Formats: sequence, structure tokens, C-alpha cells
Amino acid sequence: MMRDKALDIFLIVFFGMAGMAVLILAWTQPMPVSERILTTSAGSIGLLGALIWALMFKSLRTRTSAAPVPAEAQVEDKP
Repeated sequence: MMRDKALDIFLIVFFGMAGMAVLILAWTQPMPVSERILTTSAGSIGLLGALIWALMFKSLRTRTSAAPVPAEAQVEDKP
């Protein structure tokens, strides 16, 4: 079964950017400490999830059923 790599890449970028945006907004806006802890944990989970997903995506090997085929090449000399 083939996986859609474009969707995986899009989701990695989306969750990474969303996590960064939540962390930036959590630390630039004045808010109570309890809300800051909650938003920081949510942003960190999104960012770390995207990082782990990207590392797993990078380490996956694509399996193909194609075998290498021997090929012959000839070079002709031009005058």
C-alpha cells in the first residue's frame, strides 16, 4: 500500500508552524500562569509531534518490487 507523502509533508509543516505560532502567542501575550502553562504544553506537543513525525518520515525506506535490469550501452566515435 502506498502512502501519500505529500499529505504527510503538509501535516508535518502544518503542525510545526501551528505549534510555533501557539508558543509565540503564549509568551508574547499577557495571561495568567495557568493559561500560559496550558498553551505552552499544547504548542510544545504540536512542535514535538511534528519533529518526531518528520524524523520517522525521513527514516522510512521505500519498498519497491522492481529488480535492477542490466543494460548495455555503446558509444559511436564521430569523425
